[in-house]
Amino acid sequence: MIMNKRFLVLFVVLFVVVAVVAAPVNVDENILEARAAKKVAAKPVAKPAAKPVVKPVAKPAAKPAAKPVAKPAAKPAATPAAKPAAKPAAKPAAKPAPAASCPVPASKPPGRRFLEYVGLVRSTPAPACPPTGSTSTPTATTSTSKADAKAATKAAKAAKAAAKASAAAAAEASAAALKRPVGSVADAPSTAVKCTDATGGLTEIPLAAIQTAVKLAQAGPLVAGNNAVKFPHVFNNREGVKVPTVCAGKTLEEQAVGPDMSTFQNIPSVLKNFNQFRVLITTPDASGDTTFCGVMTHGTSTTGTFEKDLCAPV
Repeated sequence: MIMNKRFLVLFVVLFVVVAVVAAPVNVDENILEARAAKKVAAKPVAKPAAKPVVKPVAKPAAKPAAKPVAKPAAKPAATPAAKPAAKPAAKPAAKPAPAASCPVPASKPPGRRFLEYVGLVRSTPAPACPPTGSTSTPTATTSTSKADAKAATKAAKAAKAAAKASAAAAAEASAAALKRPVGSVADAPSTAVKCTDATGGLTEIPLAAIQTAVKLAQAGPLVAGNNAVKFPHVFNNREGVKVPTVCAGKTLEEQAVGPDMSTFQNIPSVLKNFNQFRVLITTPDASGDTTFCGVMTHGTSTTGTFEKDLCAPV
């Protein structure tokens, strides 16, 4: 009995000792668990701080710099240059082709062909096509029309020029048929003269040129009205040109003259080069006799009038 009590007391004492020793261990384990929890809670705080700083700053800086600069520069340069150049060149060449082609009839199923053969279904004729080689494209027609129009215009101009030349030649031929006889010349020219030209300077008309002009005036024929062949014609002397006494009161005729009469022709295209100076003679009689009255000039006049004083002998 006494032994059982001692054993019981020893057990209680041992239990108390164990309880006292084990309590600090539990406290230390709780502290360790709290510290571990704090470390775990501290790790997520560090990670979010790193992500917002690195990723949001790097991505927005790279994307806006590359996309807005490269794309707008490439699209406007490629689209307007390629599309307008390709479409107008392709459409006009492609459209006229279908107009000349003949449609191909669609193939019929065997059942349809059998029903048409036995006469239960009316057969459909194939579309008619124009004969081979008889078609022409609108482009060729248009080109031919333009070429024909140009050729017609050119031909009309050529015909007009030919008609004008023919009229001048006919007038000259008619004048040649009415030529007057060339007789003697009273007070015939004996020296060259100097005349005021359009610039105000002096131009010398050689004696040979004056003599040639006098003979042309004598032969005529006298031209009246607005004729292509202009010389000789009557000089009305509205300006009051001072002619010699032997010529006063007589009908005067004027003939174009120039320094070189070798190129003279009584046609408009040549007469424009002989418009400044004139030889004056009296109207020839039936024998062709006449009187030389001098050489006159338009001078610097722009209205077609003549100077009152005749050209001076050299």
